[in-house]
Amino acid sequence: MQKVADGKVIQSGIVSGEEGNFTFAYTVTVPKADLASAATKSYAPTNTSENGTGKGNYTFTWNDASVEIKSNAAASMAVTTDPTDISNQKYYGDSISLDGMVVTITYGNGSTHEFTYGSAEWNNEGLTVAIEDGGDFSKLVTGNNGKHIVVSKTGLDSANTTATLKVDKKDLHLTAEKS
Repeated sequence: MQKVADGKVIQSGIVSGEEGNFTFAYTVTVPKADLASAATKSYAPTNTSENGTGKGNYTFTWNDASVEIKSNAAASMAVTTDPTDISNQKYYGDSISLDGMVVTITYGNGSTHEFTYGSAEWNNEGLTVAIEDGGDFSKLVTGNNGKHIVVSKTGLDSANTTATLKVDKKDLHLTAEKS
């Protein structure tokens, strides 16, 4: 008889002098709802298969498989690539493009994922952007000079761009004509 215990396949009941050489395969499906919290749970194996010498001489019994679910929630984030346009001098009333900005999120298990501004993934992840201390990306003011672009996500500390905005007064040229 064979069983799965502590992630190992155990064979028993082999008659003295017989040899057993088996391979086993199975799938364990974990419902998405169970992935929300870290825990160890048991699930019935599916898509089971057994192969090997003398397979026909044995009955295979599949016990539940114990699966450890580790929390993979977002743990931190950083702006890893500033928007291309942030290095350009801007003037009062100008707008800024956030194209090229990349944020990297690190998850609880140590894995990372990059999100590019404006992509469907960015929007699905719930990332939001703002100018440090407020402002409008479509109409910059001199008060935005030296400010970072701030990326936020619920449950995480915000992340700032490395570079800051460069916003200066717009020159005003007047021409007087004699009437």
